[in-house]
Amino acid sequence: MIRYLTAGESHGPELTVIVDGIPAGIPIDGQAIDAELLRRQSGYGRGARSTKIERDHAEITSGIAGGLTTGAPIALRIVNKDFANQPASRAPLTAPRPGHADLAGHLKYGHADLRTVRERASARETAARVAAGALAKQLLQPFGTTVRSFVTAIGDVEVEPGPVPHDGVLRRRTANRAGGVEGGTTNGEPVIVRAAMKPLSSVRASVDTVDLATGLASDAPYVRSDVCAVSDATVVGEAMIAWVLAEAVVERFGGDRLEAMLAAREAMGPDALP
Repeated sequence: MIRYLTAGESHGPELTVIVDGIPAGIPIDGQAIDAELLRRQSGYGRGARSTKIERDHAEITSGIAGGLTTGAPIALRIVNKDFANQPASRAPLTAPRPGHADLAGHLKYGHADLRTVRERASARETAARVAAGALAKQLLQPFGTTVRSFVTAIGDVEVEPGPVPHDGVLRRRTANRAGGVEGGTTNGEPVIVRAAMKPLSSVRASVDTVDLATGLASDAPYVRSDVCAVSDATVVGEAMIAWVLAEAVVERFGGDRLEAMLAAREAMGPDALP
């Protein structure tokens, strides 16, 4: 079983992710992790924080020796450069933004200052998930599995997706209308996942809400935000899909080290798909 745990807030000093259960002997490229983080930051519509302030770098602090996983938990930290720009104290936020986690977090945890909720619920946290997914992608590489994504539509602008690349392995079907999964099991075709993203909750336009401190009608406060995050969401989606696939590979082939997993796959023959 592999698992990950993230910690940290949007404007706190850093994000941390701990990844447990990765077998020993997996080659890990730190620059490839940073490249994934850059992809998450540099898509169309990203705000000033992503394009001008933060330059995400995943510092590996444990679990890697000589460029290979050791089998121990892997810890990574991503410093928030914007932390230095935060004031020492600020007035509490009490007007929730519709569509965000503000109200639900307030009701669940009882925080009077909604900033406490949104700091953890911010999309900034997905940087840690992308780092975890980048590790999962590198686990998948020795098994010939890759994860790619592309945007098909933003608003009323659409593109017609072309054929999904196949790896020249013998195709078992004349078409892939099932999206690579039948009966909850991969069928050897490319696995295709389609997803949609709701509009961002932080907008400059006036949005009606209620101030929880006074009970009066209020305008939802504008929090610095992206204009569009669709292309960056695909990177986060890739990371989570890679993680699920990596879980399946580890479950299927077992082993405490890559060498044993590859041997198990070889022993199962060419049809040993996770």
